[in-house]
Amino acid sequence: MKKINSFVAALLLLAMFTFVVHFVCANNDLRDKTGRFGTWYNTYKDLSYNALSQNLNKNSVLVLGSSEFRHGRKSQYHPGNLFRNTDINLVTVGGPFNQTLFHTVALGSLQPHLKSKKVVLLISPTWFKKNGVKKSDYALRFSETEYFAFMENKNIPLETKRYVAERSEMLLSKNKSLQVKARMINRANLDFKPGLLYGFERRHAFDKDKITIGASMRFAMRDKKPPANFVRYGSAGFNWQRLLENAHQDSIGKADNPFYMSDRVWRNKFRQVYPKMKDAHAGESYERSPEYKDLEAFLQVAKANNIQVKLILLPVNGRWYDYTGLGAEKRAVVGQKVERIAGKYGADFTNLTGYSYNKYIVSDAVHPWNEGWVRINEKIAEFINK
Repeated sequence: MKKINSFVAALLLLAMFTFVVHFVCANNDLRDKTGRFGTWYNTYKDLSYNALSQNLNKNSVLVLGSSEFRHGRKSQYHPGNLFRNTDINLVTVGGPFNQTLFHTVALGSLQPHLKSKKVVLLISPTWFKKNGVKKSDYALRFSETEYFAFMENKNIPLETKRYVAERSEMLLSKNKSLQVKARMINRANLDFKPGLLYGFERRHAFDKDKITIGASMRFAMRDKKPPANFVRYGSAGFNWQRLLENAHQDSIGKADNPFYMSDRVWRNKFRQVYPKMKDAHAGESYERSPEYKDLEAFLQVAKANNIQVKLILLPVNGRWYDYTGLGAEKRAVVGQKVERIAGKYGADFTNLTGYSYNKYIVSDAVHPWNEGWVRINEKIAEFINK
């Protein structure tokens, strides 16, 4: 009898604790009043449905990508500096290992809050490897709150939801905890069989998210003002050519290596592996990849909700990829396939891979450098202003 009483008492204490935490979290206002949230680079931000949905205003444009957002943050060419405090209001989402399926979930979850109905997807050609996104990477970037909101959103086509559900369960097979949660969410929203724990798990995920992102916004979202001499974008006759020339000049003397990548990156990483990388990727192909269907799912979400899409295929270091055996002809297939998919769904498409042999376009093998960011930013601004 004592054991039963102790068990009941423990349950009551747990219920009371859960109620108190939920009450505190439910009243947690995550709206940023500093203007820093939009291009703030932070993993917790990317995974937080609560913070992202609360910080999308009528002019916000989602810009979804990957690890490129952490490169060049101290330069005037990074979008976080160029567009800061201007009439271009970006909310960037993306970090290492993000690929299209993650952004399909993010877009679907945030669709009701995206009043501008505009989204930009920065696409890396390297996403389109034979097996697509790795299981470990998808699990690492999986957002429970965004997945809940995605599956609960009645504006997403059922067929698209089923595709995302099947892909997610497969990709989470190495993380049983997340796989079980995804399966529970799928059953509740696709088979209309919510389990007894659905409400509790949902509340726990959203409360945990609010606590985590709230702390990050308070302690990690510091105001790092760019230098006063940084160029700031202006919509009236902005001189992109001059900015491009500045980017070129700022890079001269900082890329004295065979591949015109940043000398710092060359010395610290690529110089050591250079002798071993000759034809290392000769057997790879971008011809077939599940990433193409993931991209279609992304565009299905957008088309069903009249969201305008800008797809930007990013340049790579053409000299490096030629050296490693993945030549221009092999890489070109990505642009051809993405262009066809974009046309099928009425998306705007820009292929920047034609700049892959320009000096100073990327700082390493794939990440934008000074000139690379200028060309990307120009296309983003054109899309937003048209």
